[in-house]
Amino acid sequence: MGNTIVGSIKHLPINCISYILKTLLYYFYCFPIIMRC
Repeated sequence: MGNTIVGSIKHLPINCISYILKTLLYYFYCFPIIMRC
């Protein structure tokens, strides 16, 4: 318990979390495909 990362995530709005997840999905999924071209 007392994890600062988990605590900070709980204080974020749902829109913020969804935006971060979409950004991570883009960088880890779409970006490598673009680099292969």
